[in-house]
Amino acid sequence: MCLKVVVAVNSFKGSLGSLEIGQCIKDSILEINPLIDVVVKGVADGGEGTIDALANAYQGEIFHVEVNNAYMEKTDCRYLLCEDKKMAVIEVAEIVGLAKCQRREPRYASSYGIGEVIQVCLDKGVREFIIGLGGSATNDAGIGMLQALGLKVDFKDAYDLLNIRKIDISALDPRLQECQFTLASDVTNPLCGKLGATAIFGRQKGVKEDEVALLDNALNNFANMVQCVLGKDLKNAKGAGAAGGLGYAFLTFMSANMQSGAKLVMEAQHLEEEIKTSDLVITGEGCIDEQTSMGKIPMIIAQIAKKYDVLAIGIGGSIQQEASSLHTKGMIAYFSIQCEPHSLQKAMQKEVTKAQLRLTTQEIIRLILFYCKPWHIR
Repeated sequence: MCLKVVVAVNSFKGSLGSLEIGQCIKDSILEINPLIDVVVKGVADGGEGTIDALANAYQGEIFHVEVNNAYMEKTDCRYLLCEDKKMAVIEVAEIVGLAKCQRREPRYASSYGIGEVIQVCLDKGVREFIIGLGGSATNDAGIGMLQALGLKVDFKDAYDLLNIRKIDISALDPRLQECQFTLASDVTNPLCGKLGATAIFGRQKGVKEDEVALLDNALNNFANMVQCVLGKDLKNAKGAGAAGGLGYAFLTFMSANMQSGAKLVMEAQHLEEEIKTSDLVITGEGCIDEQTSMGKIPMIIAQIAKKYDVLAIGIGGSIQQEASSLHTKGMIAYFSIQCEPHSLQKAMQKEVTKAQLRLTTQEIIRLILFYCKPWHIR
């Protein structure tokens, strides 16, 4: 009788991607018993790793293009073409992500590069887009992207939006009207206010305390101007605040549809079907904490496992005490891979992470095999 294990672990940001983690865990399990059936699925929530996960699911082809990062410096980025090159997957983090730039001054950051990649795809005949929102260094409500696509507005930095009095949409690329945009994101925040893009996500991008209110007012003023021109008021729509307000731009100017990024990726890979026929699921992310239990990928996977009475175990780079509520949501147990003292810098090194993943995984599998007869270690 063959034990089936599904491995679906979110990326350990700054260390290993989802598929790298999955392959490491698979190799570690097969060292214990090569007869175990191990299925690896890359997962993502619209942020880092979305392209890699969907490339496997859609059997697409990854292309490279040089565009501008958040601070208008040239950077190489990837995008995915699939379904006979009629659909593109664009990952915001690949273009204007925090990892793509050294500066942390969102007042001057622009989403222009996103528009450049969309233009490249339009020129190739693409009319269907999946946009992975997450990990952006920008806070410009997508104005930079819209400028690249033809919007005329006096915008050099975010403070300009405090005094904006006119926007001209007459030169927006008309091909956008032929397109369908799906936004992959699990962020539900509005554009402005106490739960808006600036107040909640600005600080991690470098927004200073004395800039929060000014930048929030700037986005609000832009949204009011857009309402006057388009007659649309979507600044409070769910997800408008995603990726520094890129969600707002897509919802307003492209009539985009918002979907859960995690669920979109999981459904594309038929993850639930694999879990349904498995005996063990290994999931997790870099830090398993209170936020994990509030709808992030490991919790969603644990709940699917619970639905089919499948054992779900979590693995993380670190564990916070507040994560204990996961035990009531389908995750039987979770483990940190930290096996010995390390500095954070060393702990995040790829080879160190792989070595600790191997050790932790193998101890988990040995325990499972011992107690779950008739599966045995050789």
